[in-house]
Amino acid sequence: MNLGNKILKIRKDNKMSQEQFAEILNVTRQTVSNWENGNNYPDIETLIMISDKFNISLDILLKGDKEMIKDINEKIKNNKILKIIIIVLIIVIIGLIVGFKVHDYWKIYNSFPEEPESRLTNKCNLNGKRLKLAAQIRPKCNYEYKKWYEVPSCVADYDTKPFGYFVVDNNTKEMQKELMNNMNINVDDYDNAYDLLKDMEDYIISIGGVCDNR
Repeated sequence: MNLGNKILKIRKDNKMSQEQFAEILNVTRQTVSNWENGNNYPDIETLIMISDKFNISLDILLKGDKEMIKDINEKIKNNKILKIIIIVLIIVIIGLIVGFKVHDYWKIYNSFPEEPESRLTNKCNLNGKRLKLAAQIRPKCNYEYKKWYEVPSCVADYDTKPFGYFVVDNNTKEMQKELMNNMNINVDDYDNAYDLLKDMEDYIISIGGVCDNR
């Protein structure tokens, strides 16, 4: 006897109509009809409910119905696969959100790097070699009233106190190091990056260089 016939027998043994049987199990009459006709099967939760309400073991309900057992196994397998897919999708979505967030912050800090190029000039020349002068400043970021998904607004203001400086020689690091040593600049003596850059330019000009801003 297959499961559909067993459900039919249980219903009739308890002198219940399909409507009454369906109401107890919180399903529709058409659903009960489909079970009894073998068109589909109850899910695991409903089978347990039938077992509990009519005092029939699951072994008896499922015994001999290979198609039903196969269907249940497929549902269990599909549910496991579905859960895995959902978990993977959640991880991917979280990864994308975090990735976009990191990317936004990365764009901001790349826009205002810790060693920004001078806004006054990056075109000094000395003995036919191009030099790049820069006062190092850190961007000031406003985190006030920011929600987790918002990117803080950051501003690099060269009118603020610098924390360092550098000279980049277009050809050799040796010349770069020599110029840095000869400048002998103490950034603590400067209240803003403009003055520091000006002194760097003045030094280059004093030893025969040319800066485009002059």
